[in-house]
Amino acid sequence: MTFDVDAASGEHGFDFGGGGSRARTDKGGLAQLNSKPGKRVVVRVTHAEHAPWESGPIDLPADGDHALAADLGQGGSVVLTVRDTHGQPASGVEIDHDGPGENLQFLQLAGGSDDRTDARGIVEFEHLMPGLHRFRLGEAGSGTTVFGNGGAVLRMSRTLSGDEPSDAGWSEVTVTEGDVQTLALVAP
Repeated sequence: MTFDVDAASGEHGFDFGGGGSRARTDKGGLAQLNSKPGKRVVVRVTHAEHAPWESGPIDLPADGDHALAADLGQGGSVVLTVRDTHGQPASGVEIDHDGPGENLQFLQLAGGSDDRTDARGIVEFEHLMPGLHRFRLGEAGSGTTVFGNGGAVLRMSRTLSGDEPSDAGWSEVTVTEGDVQTLALVAP
């Protein structure tokens, strides 16, 4: 399990200028993070077998400790199927996903998403936070990958051109804890 703490900056969500802290839990499920005395933070907890968890903004005391418990749930799943206009499975189609726990409002340091349909035209999204999730067919070249020192990857998942409405082409699904939803999309 990994805990991340990022300094909140009001309406923009997170401020990398203040830096962040990261910790792994011990065998007892406890983690200790470096304090940001007197700062407002948001704590995000991730685990491969659970839905991500994110706190609301927390105002840390100027001195002393602050305890926080995160109750991780299984989350829900979406099985998305993409077919072409002839009803045949569309493999290798990139899928854009937006929903709770997905849009962190800062650039992610990660290896990039692999949300593409398989040979059956299916991609499964597991351990999603409950709430409204949106999916749409991705566009070629919509992601940007830049390599940095030490092999780290900086990936901006999508940039809107300004001419495109932010809600263009999205299909919505409400994810609930422990349930599996299905969604079908048609590729041109």
